[in-house]
Amino acid sequence: MSTPLGWVVALSIAVQDVVEGFAVSAPLAFYGMSLRKGVALGVFSGAVEFLAAIAAFFVLSAVAPLVPAALAFSSGCMAAVTFKELLPDAVEKAGMVDSGIAFLAGLSVAVGIGLLLGF
Repeated sequence: MSTPLGWVVALSIAVQDVVEGFAVSAPLAFYGMSLRKGVALGVFSGAVEFLAAIAAFFVLSAVAPLVPAALAFSSGCMAAVTFKELLPDAVEKAGMVDSGIAFLAGLSVAVGIGLLLGF
């Protein structure tokens, strides 16, 4: 593992987490929950993820040879959710073109972060 790669992964996940917070909060507000409570639940969902990341850091620091397998596992899970659940839902609701543009925009942000950090 390299430090630049670590920063690329961390920053890409951070960007995704902001969007995820909106994805948690917006439907709650749409279905009648107060904005304050919806945002609080979105922040709480991010806090749980943050705490899990800290725990994973300590566990994987103790067993460094497992880090590549852990990263491969998590990327496989993210890819499966993206291609099985998120993209089909986006295409159904927003159409193929808009969904494709949004997907490529997200991919471009992740690649851009990597390029900016020299990875």
